Amino acid sequence: MDFELDLAERVNLLLAPIGLESDRLEIKLESGISDPEKTLPESTLRTLEEFAQDYRKIADQYKAKLEDADIDGFSQVALLEFAGMGLGAALAFGGDYLVKFGNWKLEAAVRWVTGNSEELATPALLFQRWRKHHNNHAEEEDCAEHHHHHHHEGPSDSTWYMAGKVVGMFVPIAIDYMARRAGIDVDGKNAIGPMVTVLYSISDTLFSIGSMWLGNIYNAYKAEAGIGHAMRDGTANFMRKPTTYAALVATAIPLTIMYYQRFALGDVESYARSWFENTITNWCLITPVAGTAQKFFIDKRLEYSLSQLTYEYKTRLARG
Repeated sequence: MDFELDLAERVNLLLAPIGLESDRLEIKLESGISDPEKTLPESTLRTLEEFAQDYRKIADQYKAKLEDADIDGFSQVALLEFAGMGLGAALAFGGDYLVKFGNWKLEAAVRWVTGNSEELATPALLFQRWRKHHNNHAEEEDCAEHHHHHHHEGPSDSTWYMAGKVVGMFVPIAIDYMARRAGIDVDGKNAIGPMVTVLYSISDTLFSIGSMWLGNIYNAYKAEAGIGHAMRDGTANFMRKPTTYAALVATAIPLTIMYYQRFALGDVESYARSWFENTITNWCLITPVAGTAQKFFIDKRLEYSLSQLTYEYKTRLARG
């Protein structure tokens, strides 16, 4: 959100009902409002200056809340997840039409694409976020002697989340291959088969959980420079975030679902069934959706607070 532009628009809304304009005013979020050409009454200008100060407080609270929630980027991850499910469906149904079931490489591709194809774009997005973090860190160091505000000391949770996914996405194929080489019926009703195939849906999330946990410890270590405090505070910070519990749910429930549907529906006999299994157990969406929902409600709270503030000052100006 461009707070400076929004502030200018709200100032114009405040002045319009009393027949004044903001065209000649200098409106800056940090420095406030000035009237170099003396076009406004002093009392009106003072009221606008108070409005700008209150507006800046709300904007700062919003930024601090977003930083504390650490949810930047989860909406992009969610979109990539949905794209992966669609790509997996096309590969599965196309495979059933063109290839006889039994080609384990094609089945592995269907399962992998369904549960992990969003990771194809994740490395580029991850690199972009790491570069953004380092650029921001360099800017903070340049301004350190002039500003003493608290800044986030490391990459966001969504960055650590994506890093874990990149590592975890390669694990299922390797385990699937080794299980088949060992003579395990991966597609059958047995104790090990469902556990192997569900990894295509949850392996990246398992590694994401570990990555976010280590990331929180790393960020705490960077902030406090003590490994003991970093372990304690990083773990505590990790455990109080909604995205953490969403990720844990995204690993526990799918395994139960996989076993239930395998024993209820029988052996896997089509690529479409492989896609179906990993689609209904691909609960990776829970974590980014939880982060996206959290940001949505924070944004709505900001919108409500700014609307209330604008209405309050609009009434004050109307009364003179």
